[in-house]
Amino acid sequence: MSQEIYQEDQEDFEFINNNNIDQTNVTEGGEEEEEEEYLKIADNSLTGSSNQSDIGNDYLTQSINSENDKLPEIKDQRSQVKHRNHREFVPPFPTFSNLKVQKTVSIGWGVLTMLMSGTLYGFTVLSNDIKHKLDYDQTEINEAISIGDVGIYLGMTLGYFYDIFGVFYTCLVSVTLYLVGYLGVWGIVNRTISNKNPFLLSFFLFLVGQASHASFTAAIVSNVHNYSLKHRAKITGCLVGFFAISSGLFSIIYKNTFKKHKNVEGYLLFLALLLSSVTLVGAFLIRKLPYVESDENEEDNEDNDNDGENKGGKIGGGESIGAEVRDDPEVNRLRQSSQQPTLNRPNWLDGKREISGLKLLKSVEFYLMFSVYFFCAGGCLMFLNNIGPLVESLGKHESLASDLVIIFAVSNLTGRISFGIFSDLIAKKYSRFWLVVVSNTIICATHMLFAFTQKETLIIVCVLTGIGYGAMVSLMVSFTSLMFGSQRFGLNFGFLSICSAAGSFLYGLLSGRIYDSHAFKSGENKNKCFGEQCYKQSFIISSLLNFVAIFIGLYLIYYKRKQLIKLINKNIRIYR
Repeated sequence: MSQEIYQEDQEDFEFINNNNIDQTNVTEGGEEEEEEEYLKIADNSLTGSSNQSDIGNDYLTQSINSENDKLPEIKDQRSQVKHRNHREFVPPFPTFSNLKVQKTVSIGWGVLTMLMSGTLYGFTVLSNDIKHKLDYDQTEINEAISIGDVGIYLGMTLGYFYDIFGVFYTCLVSVTLYLVGYLGVWGIVNRTISNKNPFLLSFFLFLVGQASHASFTAAIVSNVHNYSLKHRAKITGCLVGFFAISSGLFSIIYKNTFKKHKNVEGYLLFLALLLSSVTLVGAFLIRKLPYVESDENEEDNEDNDNDGENKGGKIGGGESIGAEVRDDPEVNRLRQSSQQPTLNRPNWLDGKREISGLKLLKSVEFYLMFSVYFFCAGGCLMFLNNIGPLVESLGKHESLASDLVIIFAVSNLTGRISFGIFSDLIAKKYSRFWLVVVSNTIICATHMLFAFTQKETLIIVCVLTGIGYGAMVSLMVSFTSLMFGSQRFGLNFGFLSICSAAGSFLYGLLSGRIYDSHAFKSGENKNKCFGEQCYKQSFIISSLLNFVAIFIGLYLIYYKRKQLIKLINKNIRIYR
């Protein structure tokens, strides 16, 4: 093909790359549909053929002809993306000298925004103060905190809102919800608003949770998109780590300032003003930038080429490409991306698909991930939300509660960052889902031990639960992007986050009912429970459910391997 054809179609090629258009239209459903769905990937590939023998100029001709046949569809997709991007408002200020500076500022303020977004995790430090102030029982205060957690994780609507309208408007929604939510809780505690029905407290905490999800989504989706696939798990782990440590930071602030003066109302007012201010500035500084190929991506390609198939200037082990063809940049791009699936690449499909909406809800992988996340998150959030009454039931000093929240936050940060790094390190040789199995194993063993040795192992269990939960959250956030694509990350993670919302609510309801069944019904210690029996059954149940989750994780590894074997047996070649 002549160079003129490249110039004529250059805009379309750039559009495909920069907008990450899904050329595969991969969907996943039941067992019988998988083979056809993966065949669609090959049918929509650039060459449309797996012939490896004559791949010189004929290969180039087939590639370009295939692209030309797809131009009407590409142009239609381009108009859809332009229409969608037209709704995304980009602030006219501040302006930056180059994209690198803008990317640095974006992730810097994204870290600060994440640090502000996890304050609801530390609400357990206030739970006993609010419980006694409003004369609620443990089930009522647990339900209120759990519904706040539901607000954090019930994110389909806000995730979809972000996908359509972008960072700026999502941050503004978050600002509004922070103000209404925390000011509402403030009004209930100081009795400006009726506090007889705990439903109102639950409602305002739900709004705070929704605000947290909105700021979380704006900060993480935008910044993860700005970096290459090679570093996404690490960037994700770093950002969600700061989200995790938020509760520890604000517990320290509360313990050393407001709690000394028994000023719960002042602390709530402080949160309303601080969080809304930081998020408002984030609306102007956090940006989802145009994706630009960089040296990092070239390194990714080099790493992939060195795995065994593309050595010596060959495509998939075929004949060498002529020098005149190798020198063409478009041929090089196609050559670098042509890789066959092998069992040595268990994560080969990462970043190669765009799945969302109904297609996501038909995916077997989605429901397997949903299950393991539900069991792990539910048990861990039950521990976190009950730290205050747990310390009280064991006869420990009340100051230990805030210390445990800080310990949990630091452990959570450690789990999120370390497992994000491990996920990238093992990705070339082992399935990333082995780390999910490790996380469920930690929670299973830890909670069973704690059920029978609460006084002796309280601190170590706090550490291990924080690490296990942090690992699971970090993995699920990165897996959502890697397995289902980044174009609809907000909506996809919103669907997956339902399991955390449901887990927090159901585990919280269960533990509250068990606690109240052992609590005093009247007298000075009304609604209080003392002794290991208060939470023993709750943690046994959590351990058993995470034991089930271990086997679900193992099946997920087997399932992914089975699909990879299908691709290998069909000798399918995918070109992105």
